[in-house]
Amino acid sequence: MPVSFDPVLTIVSLLIASAGVALGFAVAVGSLTQLAAAIGGSMVGLAIAAMHYTGRYDWRWFKKWLVWRSTRPKRKAAVAW
Repeated sequence: MPVSFDPVLTIVSLLIASAGVALGFAVAVGSLTQLAAAIGGSMVGLAIAAMHYTGRYDWRWFKKWLVWRSTRPKRKAAVAW
């Protein structure tokens, strides 16, 4: 089965990760409170997750609905928390 990538989505994935991680680190070190570190760390985690799922969506052979379905347990855990 041939696999290909969409160059635009690949670059978007890179930009999401770069901007999100930079913003998360800026928030985390911008203040010395534990809340700022927690918020910044959460932003970094969300940026990496968004980069991952954008990259997964980019694969041409990957069934698009699996991306949303694979996050189901994580979404339930986040709501329960």
